[in-house]
Amino acid sequence: MLDVQLEVQIEAPREHVFDCLTRRIGAWMTQQPGGASLDLALEAWPGGRLYRDLGDNAGHFWAHVQVIRPPQLLELTGPLFMSIPAVNHLSFELTQQGDATIVRLHHRALGAVENFAPAADVAWNALLCDGLKPLAETDQ
Repeated sequence: MLDVQLEVQIEAPREHVFDCLTRRIGAWMTQQPGGASLDLALEAWPGGRLYRDLGDNAGHFWAHVQVIRPPQLLELTGPLFMSIPAVNHLSFELTQQGDATIVRLHHRALGAVENFAPAADVAWNALLCDGLKPLAETDQ
């Protein structure tokens, strides 16, 4: 089992952070912070897909949107980046706190995840702090 919980404060309005989280997911969720794009696309509606679009009908399905309540909640379920027998639930909860937004990430997974668990919180922390946070704070 994998269970990662993180919280990051972003100095930007919640609506803007949610827009960056969803509409600009390919800009912050990269192979490495500041690295190559994963070419992710998110269909931001219930049942919508999160997938890697590699062109020419090639790519990877990552998840379905389970719950979306702009600008406060996004929940995804699916294999995510894991090409193994596993199921993931990923939630982003956004709370306005003064002029800032608190983003709470909770990633849970069941299955053959033992190889992913040790690095999961480090990777999510890097994606949120080095990817989403600077994108939302500088692109207002």
